Amino acid sequence: MMTFADNDDFDLDSGGVSTDLRLPIVRANRAQAWMLAALGIVIFVLGLVCGVAAMRLIPETKPPMSWNDLLDRVAKRMQHDLDLTEAQQARIGQVVRAHQPELNRIRARTVSEMRAELRQVIEEMSVVLTPEQARRFRAEAQPRLDLHFPADGEQTQAKSASD
Repeated sequence: MMTFADNDDFDLDSGGVSTDLRLPIVRANRAQAWMLAALGIVIFVLGLVCGVAAMRLIPETKPPMSWNDLLDRVAKRMQHDLDLTEAQQARIGQVVRAHQPELNRIRARTVSEMRAELRQVIEEMSVVLTPEQARRFRAEAQPRLDLHFPADGEQTQAKSASD
């Protein structure tokens, strides 16, 4: 049995065991410090490389495509994917040209209806907002509306202005 003296030391006379509870002193090792610094730099560089690689995987935002070129793009894609013969390419071109006017009429009707409905949505949402919020909301919403759902006259004006 162990007995303790008044000064909390083990009683060595009775066969007790003495234990030093102090932690060992660890001396700073320069090699370890440099290793940790190098490891930190390597981790940072790897994170940077992974971030750049991830950004390259995200597709870039492309400008909106022209509606009139849609069927031409489909025909070119078919040529690339299906290895069309010259005769097939010619027939595909005829089909594209035959249907383009009707598709343009359908699109014009649909776009004008969508534009009118979205203008109504913007106005109803603006009523809920404070005057400052409504002004900012309209300033952000109108360019997007014009971009994705141009008014009939805006397409021709934009084309004539660029000429």
